[in-house]
Amino acid sequence: LETLGDAIVEPDKIKYFIELHIEQMPFLEREKKDIGVVEGVTAIYRESIVIQGTAAHCGTTPMAFRKDALCAAAEIILCVESAAGLQDGKAVATVGTLDLFPNSINIIPGKVQFDFEIRSFYLDSLNEIKEKINDYISEVQDRRHIKIDRSITYDKPITQFSAEVIDAITTASDKLGLAHKTQVSLAGHDAAHVNSIARAGLIFIPCKDGLSHCPEEFTETQNIVKGSQCLLETLLILDKQQ
Repeated sequence: LETLGDAIVEPDKIKYFIELHIEQMPFLEREKKDIGVVEGVTAIYRESIVIQGTAAHCGTTPMAFRKDALCAAAEIILCVESAAGLQDGKAVATVGTLDLFPNSINIIPGKVQFDFEIRSFYLDSLNEIKEKINDYISEVQDRRHIKIDRSITYDKPITQFSAEVIDAITTASDKLGLAHKTQVSLAGHDAAHVNSIARAGLIFIPCKDGLSHCPEEFTETQNIVKGSQCLLETLLILDKQQ
């Protein structure tokens, strides 16, 4: 801890930071593009939801008298999915964790906790999804006579990469005759963090079926070669400008 401060890198000590990464999405492969020129990285918003209903015997409690926390959660989870689906590919939303109590086959769930996440590079889309979820949670709470507590657990703004670096990547791709497209990243990357202290950029190459972080993750050697050539040419362009 005494030397932790020595590791701090002051702004502009690093002139440029360029990252090369697989796309983790299927678009470059499907559109037969060699290079993704990344404008920036998504915002990420997360909430933890706790739904408090009433645990009761599943055989002796009539349907009309139930306060089923899991059924309420199911409705909200589907709302999260549908709200993002209305954004024409500009956003994604996910519920990846869910805990229910008492978690017994013959007891109506009395309490459910889950987390939802929204990702979008477009603030209008992000806000529209949040508004739809807000309205729906209020409606479910009133209709089902249950209590819903919410807390924001993560709220990361978008990252906009350096226009200078984006132009250099585009120029490098053209110079090398590589087919490219401008896109945004819906996954976090090192470049997004370094962007706060240096002019950063991100180069994508295609990967098989857009899969990542799994045994099926794969990209062809030729993709790596083209990406490396683009990275080198980008650095040479930026170096020449300096």
